[in-house]
Amino acid sequence: MRVDASACANWQGGYTSNGPPHAVIWSTDPTILEGLYALEMVFHESGHMSSLGGPLRGAVQAAFRGAGLEEPANLRHAMLFATAGELTRIIAAERGLPEHVPYIVAEGLSGFAGWRELWPVVEARWIPVVRAGADARSAMEAMARDLGR
Repeated sequence: MRVDASACANWQGGYTSNGPPHAVIWSTDPTILEGLYALEMVFHESGHMSSLGGPLRGAVQAAFRGAGLEEPANLRHAMLFATAGELTRIIAAERGLPEHVPYIVAEGLSGFAGWRELWPVVEARWIPVVRAGADARSAMEAMARDLGR
């Protein structure tokens, strides 16, 4: 997998392509490539690569299909933000660094339309999977039930 920091990326601050797997992160945006957020963005953009994100895509689709529900549009992206943010928080804590606030929370993305209803469910169901290895399949099935109400 290749990840590059570039003075020019896109309006979102980064993007990923899958042929070949390659992530580009905007190096001149201080909110993206400063301190621990640089590490978080590497995790985040790499998670979009098919080799890493493909299994998650299939598992989430199966959980929602099994519940007879349609997967919400931004769910996997919210899960990716949660995973990257939590992994970065864990790494920071292990090294005695100040508490890391995940990018999605720090930048207020979790409050945007299309995200605000997803984020509390992702925090409650998915972050325990990242933190302590809770059962991923059970977490995805619970997210489908929670979001299908």
